[in-house]
Amino acid sequence: MCPIHHDVIDSDEESYTVEKLIELKKKHEEGNNESNDYDVGMEIVNQLLINMNIKTKIEIKNEYQNNGQLANIIVNYLVPDIPIKSTKVSCRMLLNNLEININELKGRNQVRGIIMAPLYIPLNWEKLYEDVSDYLNIDDSATLLTFYQNITSFNDLLKSAENYFRERKIKMGMPMIDYGVNKLTRAYEGHIELILNSNLDSLIERLKVLAE
Repeated sequence: MCPIHHDVIDSDEESYTVEKLIELKKKHEEGNNESNDYDVGMEIVNQLLINMNIKTKIEIKNEYQNNGQLANIIVNYLVPDIPIKSTKVSCRMLLNNLEININELKGRNQVRGIIMAPLYIPLNWEKLYEDVSDYLNIDDSATLLTFYQNITSFNDLLKSAENYFRERKIKMGMPMIDYGVNKLTRAYEGHIELILNSNLDSLIERLKVLAE
């Protein structure tokens, strides 16, 4: 962002009101190239509109130091509070996918053995993550990223299990004692437990707010 124009706007709030900035943005999007007295780049207008909807959040976290004394760490970060339309869409897609996968894993957790069908992950989940990450706090952003990394790891495990069964010509549901199958089953159940034990409440609530 150009620091000169940024300072010009910040120092003249009466001329560069929210309404004026929105008007400039609208004219630009409509292709209105008429000259005006407000020679401001659209990059600056967009950033200022975002900044006006940013809330400062402060978290105080307690951590023990090596000497046993309790120390307070203040984490100060900025989170935009009003997403653009495309971000709202991304939030809805992620929220829907999270809920589908959680419900699917809860069902699998009640069934013995390995269900080979992979969990569904949007092909563009990394792009969706980039769209919403600026609107999430540090913990929620990390939770979302970790969730999809764990789902990807779970699907990789299913591919390994499928290959193992195919190579040894093992049929699903066939009663047998096999060290490899038992090992894969334990890993399968461990992955499900890991994902289901993730605390997604804060992330889901935030995505719901942003998706409205």
